Amino acid sequence: MDNNLNNNEFNNDINQPVMDQVNDTPIQNNIESQPAYEAPVESVQPEQPVYEAPVESVQPEQPVYEAPVEPVQLEQPAYEAPVESVQPEQPAYEAPQGGSVEPKKKGKTGLIVIIIALVAALAVGGYFLFGKNLFGGNSKETPESISKKYINNLIDKKYEDNFKLIKLEEDSYVSVDDYMKYAQTREDYTKIVGNKEFEIKESLLTTTEATYEFKFKVDNRNRVIEINLVKDNNKWKVKDGNFIKNWSFELPVETKIIIGGKEVKKDFISTNSNIVKEHVICTLPEIASSEIEITLEHKLGKSTIKVTPKDKETPFLAPEITDTELLSKAYDYIKETWNSMYKDYLNNVSAEEIATKYFDSSVTDEDVKLAYTDSFDKLIQSSVAAYKYHDFSLTEVVPSKKQESVIYGDDIILVNFGYRLQWYYVMNFENNMKRLSSIALKKDGDSFKIYRVTDIGLFNFTNSFTRDY
Repeated sequence: MDNNLNNNEFNNDINQPVMDQVNDTPIQNNIESQPAYEAPVESVQPEQPVYEAPVESVQPEQPVYEAPVEPVQLEQPAYEAPVESVQPEQPAYEAPQGGSVEPKKKGKTGLIVIIIALVAALAVGGYFLFGKNLFGGNSKETPESISKKYINNLIDKKYEDNFKLIKLEEDSYVSVDDYMKYAQTREDYTKIVGNKEFEIKESLLTTTEATYEFKFKVDNRNRVIEINLVKDNNKWKVKDGNFIKNWSFELPVETKIIIGGKEVKKDFISTNSNIVKEHVICTLPEIASSEIEITLEHKLGKSTIKVTPKDKETPFLAPEITDTELLSKAYDYIKETWNSMYKDYLNNVSAEEIATKYFDSSVTDEDVKLAYTDSFDKLIQSSVAAYKYHDFSLTEVVPSKKQESVIYGDDIILVNFGYRLQWYYVMNFENNMKRLSSIALKKDGDSFKIYRVTDIGLFNFTNSFTRDY
């Protein structure tokens, strides 16, 4: 269809009277033997231009005239009298026969748009179906390409980038700093820094594992670095790093654990320790084997501890007591309790009474007897008969300079301290010693009770040559 021709005709005839436009139509010119057809005037809006629809765009359902008219052969259906649905927003004259106009069919442009959309959809789908290689992951991220990237990062000392490529447990507590310590201290890695010349050899490749050997020339010798990879969640990851899996340590109950700025989940903390009921066991899925920092927070104190994890070792870690007033009271209690127990011993006070007076109810009768009767018996009898020791007294309790006092459990503290024990012997010569010790105390209102005797020597050891502080 020649749209330009039709538009020109419309523009040229727009200002002509309605009847002249009708008389000049091609159909009217082809009919010579018939009287001229006069279009009904009453169906046309006065002073409004009437659009002449293209002859070839409409399929007539009924002939306009009875007289034979030679049809014009066109690609589109023949003309039917214009109706108001052809020219939008303009009144159109109504065909005498009341014919209807079929909707306009989609042209080639719509078909082209559909084809382009289908091609684009197939291209995207094809990428996801066939753009993945046999070994999974992005087609550009083959195990070989990952291993090369890892080696090049070592050469360029881009350790932070390499940390993203290594295989870690889902709840790993290995940090980027831990990896950097490992990579920077591994000798074969430091030897290849800046060395861009290497040969690569594939020694293993399956759908889940891969190994590549990189050969470098270092100090006139061949040095081979093996990079092992494993499939992890459909991505290739490098198996590297001297990390420990399932490392455990013991700590007081109700203690928050923070490693690398991340709080340890309670899922990794068991209910109770098998050793001390006031302790719990924390087991980390993965941790660095180098020195790490662990922050422990408790209502009685907070501290950051440096520790080097070792496989098959379960150390006790506890936050330090930061309440100086609490510690001062603990030192006074230790001094007063020791001297009071010694006087009760001289006055033959029973172990049962001592247990009620000084010990927590959780301490067994056997432990009370060991710390009280048995210990003071040994203290007195340790003296040589000729130099009978007597008048023992604890004259000083001070903070330990070697070990801080820590939280032992909920409302329980482990006090590390130094003490000075004084006694007399023959002719009332004075003797003394300075010794380091520890004891676990449980808060009892404004005071304490002995929760556990962690050093039995506190009650039965004498040696004038001892000078621990």
